[in-house]
Amino acid sequence: MERLPRGINSILLGTVYHPPQSDDHVLRMHIFKCLDSLLATYPNSAILVLGDFNQFKPGNLCNSFRLKKLVTKPTRESNIIDQAFSTLSPYYDAIILPPIGQSDHSSILLQLILTHAPSLPTTRLQKRDYRAPNKQNLISRLNTVNWTPLMRLNSCEEQLDSFQSVVHVALNSCIPMRRQQRVKLKTCKSDWKEIKAGVPQGTKLGPLFFLIMVNDLSSELPLYKYVDDCAISEVVRVCEPDLPKLQQELDNVTQWSSANNMKLNVKKTKDFTVSFLINQPLAQPLIVNNQPLEAVNTIKLLGVNLTSDLKWTTHIRHISSKASKRLYALRILRRNGVQPSDLRANSPVLQSGIAVKHIAKCCPSKFKCRIEGCGASHHTLLHIPNQQKKESNQDSSQKDGSDLQAGSVNTAFLQYSDAVLLQVVPLRVFGKRGKVVTVSAMLDSGSEITLVDPSLASTLDLYGQPDELVVSTVSNDIDIQHGYRVNLSVESLIDN
Repeated sequence: MERLPRGINSILLGTVYHPPQSDDHVLRMHIFKCLDSLLATYPNSAILVLGDFNQFKPGNLCNSFRLKKLVTKPTRESNIIDQAFSTLSPYYDAIILPPIGQSDHSSILLQLILTHAPSLPTTRLQKRDYRAPNKQNLISRLNTVNWTPLMRLNSCEEQLDSFQSVVHVALNSCIPMRRQQRVKLKTCKSDWKEIKAGVPQGTKLGPLFFLIMVNDLSSELPLYKYVDDCAISEVVRVCEPDLPKLQQELDNVTQWSSANNMKLNVKKTKDFTVSFLINQPLAQPLIVNNQPLEAVNTIKLLGVNLTSDLKWTTHIRHISSKASKRLYALRILRRNGVQPSDLRANSPVLQSGIAVKHIAKCCPSKFKCRIEGCGASHHTLLHIPNQQKKESNQDSSQKDGSDLQAGSVNTAFLQYSDAVLLQVVPLRVFGKRGKVVTVSAMLDSGSEITLVDPSLASTLDLYGQPDELVVSTVSNDIDIQHGYRVNLSVESLIDN
């Protein structure tokens, strides 16, 4: 390879010998810490870890660093005990060769894969704009040329030069080689100007002029306009005729568009129905420009995904997917040594379609604290007695603020503050064979999975496959825990 692939600055190379019957967890943990530390020092590096791994199982090591196995054929008898884990799988292929010397292991040669054809000399072709109007302009231009001076020239060379000059000027004017633009206002036209660079589409006053044009668009039904998007809605009862007014309003919008020299985009116009009936009524399709509109169950309106049953599942799944992609990018940036202060997101996706603030006075829940004399909009387990608040404020000037004390059952808060650090809510957990247990769950917004105490899993007869859990903290401390992956169902007791 003459040079490293684009985006790769260096290669991290590691060799491993893993004796038989050795602990896979120890080796996996060692490789995990070494790679994580090296990538923080040398970001944008490729990884190549090779050696005699015997029966080593990488577990989630490959997924954490996007490693691929390069060796796919046996290296000793019928077993693959020599392996190479690398992020360079698109560029290298493992070739199995005979053993060297007295070794009983086959040799492995990483051969470069030719990912692109050899570069050839670049040839640039300039093409004129041969559209029909331009050709017609050229014909009209040449028909108006006075060829008498050309015929009076003495030599053929002078006549040829004059003819080529006239034709060249006409070609550049009517069928230009490069993009040109001019301004036309009714019958007045400006001179052509050559576009020497890419320019933004539209103008600064374009949106304002468009709003002025669509301002007179009205309807007897509820009409919602936002820039170039428009939505019309109608409430239809089952006993009434099938959407007579909505089709009429669509016809009026189509006529208004034609009168204003605009055209509706039928492919982007959708028929969206919200209905909670078990047996959906058969509605006649809506027609625009003699074409039926596509009936859909999901639409995206101003960034919010709406479904025919008005549930948030689709929108939350979409937002969660976008948030997961950004969280993965933040993990990679943090692993490559980017400072936490530089990892602040400019446009949080989790606020899309959701209220920015959720405060007690605006909460729709009717649940109130059950402590006598309180009645605030918080869970009973999160209640902090007034006496403890006063003592906390009085002692804050005398005690170190880092101490913690229990404010109430299963609730911890700072000595000098009323802010709750970890929220606790009651849950009902369902297991197998109809077993139900009521427990208190601790909410940790920084966790990506749900952890269950082994005693609770045993009580509910929950058993699963062994699995490993990678625990990572904000200080880059990493630990791997062993456990079991189980399935359970929970139910909130709030408001019950």
